[in-house]
Amino acid sequence: MDKIKKTIIGIVIVVITAMVGAFFLCACAKTETGWKCAVLIKPVARFYDQKCANQGGRWLLVGHFNPTYYCDFPFTDADKECSNSSQCKGDCFTDNKYVELNYPNLGTGQSVNCIGPCLGKCSKYHLECEHWFEINDNKIFDQTMFCD
Repeated sequence: MDKIKKTIIGIVIVVITAMVGAFFLCACAKTETGWKCAVLIKPVARFYDQKCANQGGRWLLVGHFNPTYYCDFPFTDADKECSNSSQCKGDCFTDNKYVELNYPNLGTGQSVNCIGPCLGKCSKYHLECEHWFEINDNKIFDQTMFCD
């Protein structure tokens, strides 16, 4: 019976040590708009996801080959009208539908000169995980970022 108790105690110690150690495997660093973490296991990621939400942030997993989790906080000037990203804390985005109707041949990574005034709105977050169009120097730039 003593062998079974020692084995159970040993297993419990290993599990507790692994759980505590997992939190130290998460290397988090502050960013300009929040913080990022190189999280190695999902239970730790879920803990930081909740911590991010409690602080008003948005939790994202970015990248496939070297995945990094981000807690991204909204900019205070989100949705302010703009004509250039230099007018925003984030980027100046224009409406996707407007661009797709007026510039149908604009491809990913390309840019086009604006016809008429180039107006958009300041982005809400530093990281946008989708397809968007950024305005800079009277040009519209086609951008894409993939997140999970």
